[in-house]
Amino acid sequence: MRKLIKWLATGLGSLLALMALGILYVSLMVDPNQYKPDVESMAEGAGVELAIEGAMEWQFFPLGVRINQVNFAQQNQSVAGHIAQLALGVNWLALATSNSESYQLPLSSIAITNARLLYAIPDQLPLQISNINLNISDMALDGSAFPVQLSLQAPRGLQFSFDADMGISFFEQKVTGFSASAFKLRLDKLQLTGDIQGTDNLAKIQGSINTQGFNLLGQLSTIKQFVPDLYIPEMVDPKALTDISFKSHFNIEPEGISEAKITVVVDGQPFDINLLVDQPRYKLTTLISGDNFNSAPYLPKPSSAASNATLFAPLAIPLALWHGQSQMELQLGKLELRNMTVSNIYANLFGNQSIFELTSFNADAFDGQINATAKLDMRSSVANFNLRSSISNLDLGAMITARSSYLSMDGILSLKANIQGSGNDTFSIINSLKGGGQFDILSPLYSGMNIEQSVCGAAALFGGGQSDKPWPEGTQLDDLAGNFRFDQGKLMVTDYQTGAGNISLSGNSTMDLLKQTYRLNTTVLLNKSKTSSTGCSVNKLLQNRQIPFRCDGKLGEEVNCRPESNLLKTFIKQSALNNLNGKISEKLDLDEQVNPLQQLLDKNLNPQQ
Repeated sequence: MRKLIKWLATGLGSLLALMALGILYVSLMVDPNQYKPDVESMAEGAGVELAIEGAMEWQFFPLGVRINQVNFAQQNQSVAGHIAQLALGVNWLALATSNSESYQLPLSSIAITNARLLYAIPDQLPLQISNINLNISDMALDGSAFPVQLSLQAPRGLQFSFDADMGISFFEQKVTGFSASAFKLRLDKLQLTGDIQGTDNLAKIQGSINTQGFNLLGQLSTIKQFVPDLYIPEMVDPKALTDISFKSHFNIEPEGISEAKITVVVDGQPFDINLLVDQPRYKLTTLISGDNFNSAPYLPKPSSAASNATLFAPLAIPLALWHGQSQMELQLGKLELRNMTVSNIYANLFGNQSIFELTSFNADAFDGQINATAKLDMRSSVANFNLRSSISNLDLGAMITARSSYLSMDGILSLKANIQGSGNDTFSIINSLKGGGQFDILSPLYSGMNIEQSVCGAAALFGGGQSDKPWPEGTQLDDLAGNFRFDQGKLMVTDYQTGAGNISLSGNSTMDLLKQTYRLNTTVLLNKSKTSSTGCSVNKLLQNRQIPFRCDGKLGEEVNCRPESNLLKTFIKQSALNNLNGKISEKLDLDEQVNPLQQLLDKNLNPQQ
């Protein structure tokens, strides 16, 4: 549009020069329509097909010319349009004093009424803009401010408008400075206000841009009309992301160091963002800080299988799009999740085009500390990552209560892990996980069952004695330690050891992360005649013998544990043998060591002897 106006104005230069000699004479004696062919020919030389179908008329307020019904198109037909009326006002004093070599036509006003524009490029849907109205008055190119009003209608009825006091400095055929004071920009329901100023041949640009609260989801819905593949998250709180505002101040030096300070308020939660761009060194630094962020309203709806991780993708945009080195530093006082709170969060992330490295992550959660480092490589079509983390002194009971209702474990957890993986979706990432680490739990308390009571109940079947003491509901275990590793979508815990009283427990377990199923293999060993100092007595048959138990099921369902069946059959046989042999020996008064019946039963029931 500006190119069209430039060539129209240039083409009318000779016509407007004649007007400077005497407006009355020209208006009465000269018909401006005789210059139509000249104007159209000059436009054609500039690559614009121009057809003036209406009349050309002189105007007196302001002095100039009006052109009606103008059709135009670029010769490649990528841009075409129609102007119902184009009015150009001229600064007669500047025209009279300008030299003949000047290419600048001293216009004082430009008015475009009811124009439309069609933009079409191959393999894309054409874009038509209608109801274009532009009004520029008291225009000058010496930096003085003049009013500009522009309004138009985009496709699907979307409204756009711009109002500002503009200033333009023009010297030696180029713009050396500009200003837009108290501008108001409306994009549908989004309104921006602020001030922008460019100086030193546009080497420095500074100003501010602000918004009032707007509905981000509503704006995304509007954009989706033009970009059907745009993802719009569905969140549990329908009011989430409906009140967004920001204030910004910036100082931009395209060839130097630029800085921007932005305060973003997301549904009443403020964040400060500082951007520092070192263009000569190709470095971008982003600092984000906030006191509190409640993420619970932004979680996906229960009926939605999608993840709302894309909500936080804008944080990574500077790192992903920057053409050099980038750094992001995050400080957040408190992050509220659905059933848990993480506080004192600090993260430092470096990026170099497609490689990102988390050099530090620290946070407090469940009275413990979380530390992590990570590396993400996105140079190939499938992203690869490596994660090193450590957790110390974490309240396991509080964490489990916050995450689920089907586990009942308490204690102080510490662990170290080194995990690798790859993939672009949850399924492929889980299946690719490799690596593992070590863990220990101080003073673990399992509330699901009392292991000593269960052992005593089983021992009673084989001649043990039940304790008369009241049993507590759970089991206070000895300190628990073990290893874990990931392989093909499974989490395997190995070599764990703990105990309760005189009972020692050891074993391994496997959890399918996708199917949410588990299998726990535990070996119980009682090395004394009683389960504990106040526990029950145990038959010799069960002493110093490893008794395997297996627990399996699905997370969220009741725990199902049972001893190994073959060993249980052996115990029953041995118990029956002992009872029978004891009764016979008692009747016959035989010495146990030389009892031939005992030896016969042992040989038949226990062939391994």
